[in-house]
Amino acid sequence: MPQLPAGLIESLKNAKGFDEDSFINVHQSGQQVTSIRLNPQKHTATASLPQGKPVPWCAEGLYLPERPSFTFDPAFHAGAYYVQEASSMFIYHILNQLYPAQQHPLTVLDLCAAPGGKSTLL
Repeated sequence: MPQLPAGLIESLKNAKGFDEDSFINVHQSGQQVTSIRLNPQKHTATASLPQGKPVPWCAEGLYLPERPSFTFDPAFHAGAYYVQEASSMFIYHILNQLYPAQQHPLTVLDLCAAPGGKSTLL
């Protein structure tokens, strides 16, 4: 397994919520990690979801202990959550840091919006 660049680790050390050991373990283990983002508009449909660890940079993000069969999950089809890489949820953290108390709607052009998962965070 290739080593992570030392410069990358060094640049992330002061980031809020960054856990160096967890970051290194996950990225060097080759382990497949499944993460989802809950739909805050559909709280009742998420009751049947397995409990997961929170994604530090996204309030609605969860790491699942194992990958369920999403095809057979009614909560998935009801829109209770979206299967999304935790790294894609980082836009939530960035916008909250740049515009913490934004009173007016932002205009955003997402040029990488296919299939649109990150756009739903905006």
